[in-house]
Amino acid sequence: MQNGDVRVVWLLRQLSRSSTAEAASRNLARAVQFVNAEVMLTLITASRESSSSIAATSDEPVNTFAQGGLDFLGGEYHSLGLPRSVTASWESRARIRNAESGNFIQPANIPAKDQVLAYAAQMNASFDRNFLKFLRAILGAAAGDAVTKTSRAALLVWKAFAFLSPAGKAYDPKKGLDSQLNMRFGIRTCLEYLHAKVDQALPLDLLLSHQPLNRSERIQIAKARVAEALFLERALSTTRDLLEPSV
Repeated sequence: MQNGDVRVVWLLRQLSRSSTAEAASRNLARAVQFVNAEVMLTLITASRESSSSIAATSDEPVNTFAQGGLDFLGGEYHSLGLPRSVTASWESRARIRNAESGNFIQPANIPAKDQVLAYAAQMNASFDRNFLKFLRAILGAAAGDAVTKTSRAALLVWKAFAFLSPAGKAYDPKKGLDSQLNMRFGIRTCLEYLHAKVDQALPLDLLLSHQPLNRSERIQIAKARVAEALFLERALSTTRDLLEPSV
């Protein structure tokens, strides 16, 4: 909930203001300019991680840990594929320990207006570098075929999950799943668990249908974000059909 509204309703209320919608549109267009971004998932992710980021226009620096969910951006932004013209004003901060996870993190200071772009770039990098790396380690040359056979909804959930937990501990088949559904249950853990469960070529759509995984808080969050993103996609498509004249 956000200010008494279901979050996606709150977001739509914000976007009903022309100034907010215009600023959000510019930020998303800039993200698409530099990244092969899933537009609505980027919007939902940014709004959930830092609600003020979606319509930010300022060059004032923000701390990507204290004011957002980009805990490791300071050590990674040079490898996100963004041009120097974008990252020249980004600065790494000192490594600190995250009290919640116990892990050391390294955030960055970036202009407020760059936050949506940073979320899009980090989400893509977590999927392309981390998720695909772990999948290839399990399936080898068959990894590409597994991705091709996966539904778009499942791939979006994997992408959202990879953003939230881009690594994870190795899955231990000697322990029950519930004992491993903690802060260290990431995409690596999940892929290895599913592969051990099916004992065959890994169908990635299992992330949507395998009920025990719904006990993972981060998978719940990833599914909620994708549901919201797909809802906004459908709403936009329906609105265009209603308002735009037919050819």
